[in-house]
Amino acid sequence: MYQPVLRPAAAIHPFGANLAQLSRPGSGLTSAAPSPWHSPWLGGTVLLAVAAGALAWSNPDPAEFADYAAGRLVGEISREFCDGDALPTMLRLALPNCRELVASQRQAIGAVVSQQTRRTNLGLLSVYQSDLGGQRVLSWQVPRYSTTVVGIAGQFILVRGGESAP
Repeated sequence: MYQPVLRPAAAIHPFGANLAQLSRPGSGLTSAAPSPWHSPWLGGTVLLAVAAGALAWSNPDPAEFADYAAGRLVGEISREFCDGDALPTMLRLALPNCRELVASQRQAIGAVVSQQTRRTNLGLLSVYQSDLGGQRVLSWQVPRYSTTVVGIAGQFILVRGGESAP
């Protein structure tokens, strides 16, 4: 009667070859250097590429900056003119809805900001430099403001801002 020879499963190649014979140094079937796909640097590189892609995709465009700047300016103008002492008392009495009047000009303010802003697109982020004001309106000199704002990941960060010499 025929009795098969039993060997451990790990020692037999699926096509019948003995793994010990296949991995001999002269057989040409030994494992070479580890696969480059198992490099510890690959995960970090992929993560860095994904992060850079996400930043580039979420880099705010000029229309988003105009909306951001208009919102900031509406707040500043409202505080300075409507709440402060910048307007003469008679004019303040004539404009009881000063805040609403300023807020209604948000789109126009955004358009002015867009015209006076220079954008430097660095791919992952944008730098917006604005110079506003300095004009003479009737007998009043409009203050000149300069700002530098960084737009990154859908957000804006005011880096430098304030009144500058006319």
